[in-house]
Amino acid sequence: MRVGFGDADVYEKRGDANAMLGATEVAIADYSRAIEINPDAAGAYCNRGLAFARQGRYQQALADYTQAIRLESEFARAYANRGQVYEKLKRREEALADFTKAVELDPDQPDGRAGLKRLGAAAKP
Repeated sequence: MRVGFGDADVYEKRGDANAMLGATEVAIADYSRAIEINPDAAGAYCNRGLAFARQGRYQQALADYTQAIRLESEFARAYANRGQVYEKLKRREEALADFTKAVELDPDQPDGRAGLKRLGAAAKP
């Protein structure tokens, strides 16, 4: 069977479904397969990062969020998610920078705005 880039989307969507069902390891495997097929799949990196973060695998989550941002420099959700991991790791300045960037890119980004509020910083209008 020949595998094309479109198949990466199928694995990513299946990963999303498995993540919603709480099958985190299966979701991680699906996202990993999507990335194997299409190494430029920023969404798959971001979603796998979220799955890693849910398991407390923060260094792997940071690596995936950072790769997603390398691939799509204006990926607001990836910045917000990475900010949440930095916050959990007590890396306040890095968290603040990522939350700020997320809100700059998308003023309605809910996790970025919530992160700024938790850290006592106001989002710029």
